[in-house]
Amino acid sequence: MQNNNIWNFANTTFNKNLIIYAGISFLAGLLFASLAKGTISWQPMVLVMLTLVVCIIKTEKSISELYDDEGKKLKTKK
Repeated sequence: MQNNNIWNFANTTFNKNLIIYAGISFLAGLLFASLAKGTISWQPMVLVMLTLVVCIIKTEKSISELYDDEGKKLKTKK
């Protein structure tokens, strides 16, 4: 059951981050497309890749702050 709790936490955290950073990436893509004078080929994919990398890193950081290597919840500071 412990792994299921970590999995649910990771999914929730990743989804929240993805919505936030995908929105930022979408707005940046729109801005880039409106300012670009030539053809757009690979640049929007870089924004998507950066969004995914940031979301994964932030999720992993959140997991490591709340759970130890064995999957036990760490004591939080109040």
